[in-house]
Amino acid sequence: MNIWTSTRHRSNKTNIWTSTRHHGNKTNIQTSTRHRSNKMNIWTSTHHHGNKMNIWTSTRHHGNKMNIWTSTRHRRNKTNIQTSTRHHGNKMNIRTSTRQQDEHLDFDTSPRQQDEHPDFDTSPRQQDEHPDFNTATR
Repeated sequence: MNIWTSTRHRSNKTNIWTSTRHHGNKTNIQTSTRHRSNKMNIWTSTHHHGNKMNIWTSTRHHGNKMNIWTSTRHRRNKTNIQTSTRHHGNKMNIRTSTRQQDEHLDFDTSPRQQDEHPDFDTSPRQQDEHPDFNTATR
């Protein structure tokens, strides 16, 4: 399923663009807003794939050459928030990165659907075809 919406207003040169894509359990929502009078671009993209969510926001303003970038990623119990601000007028760069992992949860014990990309294999293993050493009794 793909839903695409575009709105344009030429008097103040504003363009609002929204695109939504859904494929199985993958959902992508993308929104872009452009305003040409002050050369400002606001871009928001949200990706969702199974239990992995990525929110990405970028704001650009060419008048004072300022770029604000925010990225939020969430996968199970790990959250990463990253913010970067750049201002070329006075050559200022501010970057903030925050990572959070549940201190009281070493691994995810909640019931889940089949993960297409598991972090590690938790399934019972078959007999190792190439053991590191022989443990048989002699």
